[in-house]
Amino acid sequence: MQALPAAGAYIGLESMGPSHDDITPDDTTDRWYHENRLLIRGDSAFLEKMPVVIKDGEKGYSASDGGFYTYKGRINAYPDSLVTRFRLVNHDYMLTRFRYLRPPGKDSTLSLGEMVARGIAEVDSSRFKVSYQLTTSPGGLSMDGVTYELKK
Repeated sequence: MQALPAAGAYIGLESMGPSHDDITPDDTTDRWYHENRLLIRGDSAFLEKMPVVIKDGEKGYSASDGGFYTYKGRINAYPDSLVTRFRLVNHDYMLTRFRYLRPPGKDSTLSLGEMVARGIAEVDSSRFKVSYQLTTSPGGLSMDGVTYELKK
């Protein structure tokens, strides 16, 4: 069995990708990332992704009050690999996929939460579950193409 990573807090920068590198079109000198904070305790893993901008070598944080992407999960150890399975437990500023269970009629103006509570709609939870291969290295780890360093 693969050994689980050392317990602790890990930090990694994840590019928001080519389509998000320049979120502010009037300023082409900035680059946007998610500052990923990964907390590992035994076989439990918690991941929070917060947007940051790098401009002129300086890191700046989003003006928003947080609560972006938060995942909870478990690390599964196999003979030849480690796999982390996460479930998205909190998200702001993200569209949620859903489907109607019955025609909404006049109830279509209700919030998604209220439509779910009333049995009018259900959330597509497949978007909330992700799995990543995890590899360890001295002082850090790698997951989903992001390199993490153990925070001291």
